[in-house]
Amino acid sequence: MYPTPPRLLISASIRAAVCRELDRVLPDEGLVVPLLAAQRRRPLRDPCAPIALAHLQRLVIARAVLIPAELQVNTFARVSVLPSTDALVDQQIAAVIHRHPALRACAYLHSHPFARGWTRPSRGLRGDVEGHMLPLLARNQEAGLNAAFSFIACRGAAHRGVSNDWLLHGFALVEAATGHHRLVDLGLAQPVSDDCAAVQRALLPPLSRREPWRFLLRRWRRELRRRGL
Repeated sequence: MYPTPPRLLISASIRAAVCRELDRVLPDEGLVVPLLAAQRRRPLRDPCAPIALAHLQRLVIARAVLIPAELQVNTFARVSVLPSTDALVDQQIAAVIHRHPALRACAYLHSHPFARGWTRPSRGLRGDVEGHMLPLLARNQEAGLNAAFSFIACRGAAHRGVSNDWLLHGFALVEAATGHHRLVDLGLAQPVSDDCAAVQRALLPPLSRREPWRFLLRRWRRELRRRGL
């Protein structure tokens, strides 16, 4: 087990939106783009240093982008999107991050409707790990995050023939010192209220819209212009 994995949180309103989307496509697989804040245990000495999984205290899913139904291709064991989807989704992600710069699209979220009570990322050329998480890890590493995340929803264990609500299971893919890749089980995401401190921290606006930071930022920018930078 990975030493002290980060805690997984999801805001109540976003969890409700995710569950509605996954219910909509049942019994097929569903897909949502989660936007999460990777909150560190302590400030890094070097702000330009890469961030490792061990540096993170919690992962907070505070926003999500839903993909239009007509752009999804849903089957019982696989979900994909049409080629024309990327530009639309990228535009929506950019708009959310512009309002909440602590959020990042560094994870995938899809469902395994065939699984009950427990699930894992699939392997193989078109599976979750090789098909999605490895390419995402390479992109995240370019941005300074040495981990890729996948959230997989499965149905709760059945009770008297009726399954419970969706469980959201988190996994991280990291690169070990040997160069091999390691899949880390992060456990279940815990729903929290929208006014939870961790969620509010994830949704902070840019410095230019926060008091008193916008005044300091304005002063810093003036000084940079004065120095010709």
